[in-house]
Amino acid sequence: MINFSELREHRVMNRLKFWLMVIVPFAFALPSSAQDEPISEITITANIRTYVLDAPRADAELHRIIAAGAEETAYGRDQKFRWLRILDGWVPAKAFNLEVEIYALPDLTHSFQALPNRAVLLHAGPSSKLFEAVGQAGLGASVLITGRNKAGTWLHTPGGWLDAAQVYSAGAVFRLPVIAPPTAFITAKTRTFVLAEPYISAELVEIFETGEEALPIGWTGAWLQTAQGWVLADSFNVMGEIKSLPYVGLGAVTGIDIRLNRDREARNIPSPAYSVITARLKSGETAVAVGRNEIGNWLLLESGWIVVGPPSNHSYYFRSSDDVMRLPVIDPDSS
Repeated sequence: MINFSELREHRVMNRLKFWLMVIVPFAFALPSSAQDEPISEITITANIRTYVLDAPRADAELHRIIAAGAEETAYGRDQKFRWLRILDGWVPAKAFNLEVEIYALPDLTHSFQALPNRAVLLHAGPSSKLFEAVGQAGLGASVLITGRNKAGTWLHTPGGWLDAAQVYSAGAVFRLPVIAPPTAFITAKTRTFVLAEPYISAELVEIFETGEEALPIGWTGAWLQTAQGWVLADSFNVMGEIKSLPYVGLGAVTGIDIRLNRDREARNIPSPAYSVITARLKSGETAVAVGRNEIGNWLLLESGWIVVGPPSNHSYYFRSSDDVMRLPVIDPDSS
């Protein structure tokens, strides 16, 4: 007589064994440090007499021999974690004692050597104006290029950043990884105003010319604070992570009168997907805005939140008695 309960249990166990056979080897195959914080370099020691090649493959051109016990600095690795990139070439990872696992090193498969066309300064970031000089590369001294800025106009080396126009490069610059600068900085897209406060009607204090660079020291909504004053973020190319800078609160106003230029719906929270309509507002109606969300594309009225678009297009949706970016930022959960 067939025991169906035992049969079902047998089938379940067989399925469990099958998935264990699939999943467990895969789990062990994952590098244990795959989630580690990235590192820029490690010290490695040769186990045996080995070689330095000009590419991460065994048939590449030989540069020099490394004696057993010699120490080198590795700045990256290839995509398969079999080779390490040192200053003047590639070495096989298995020939070295490694103090840490190499998975956290950057992928430098497309790194290359370059020759400065004159003695050049290395800077702490991709700008000679904003970042101090931290080193120098002499004329004809080969340097290892490990990354670039987004535009490919500055190249990253283990010793700092250099202007791409100052070197003869032997590799494909745009195959290099993009490396974030040590701090955020901005470059003016066009001639633009610097204002004393973060709203359009504020006093003009300076003008940034097209291509001029600056270091932001804070942000709020659609505005960036620099040492010179406040600028609209949309007028600049931003390098780095602005949100890592301090959030600088605005001097709040009690309320701003607005007149709608288009029909709007007021909602209980600033979200079109998950909100509930609380009122319908007609074009030409007036209201008082008492707050905004962080980026200023939603305003809080007595009847609820209305979407008003990006700050640069505010005049298309409504007219106001003041700059809405002076309104306090309101947490939707508290409104």
